[in-house]
Amino acid sequence: MRKLRESGWESFVVWECETSDSQKLKEKLTRMFSIVKSVR
Repeated sequence: MRKLRESGWESFVVWECETSDSQKLKEKLTRMFSIVKSVR
C-alpha cells in the first residue's frame, strides 16, 4: 500500500470478515465512494 500511495494512488481496505454481512459492506462501500467522489 505504501508503494501505491507513493505512486499517487489511494487505497481502501475491506477485510474478508467485513464481507459476510452484505448490507454492512454495501454501506461501507457507499460511504467510501461518497468520500472519493467529493474529493475529486
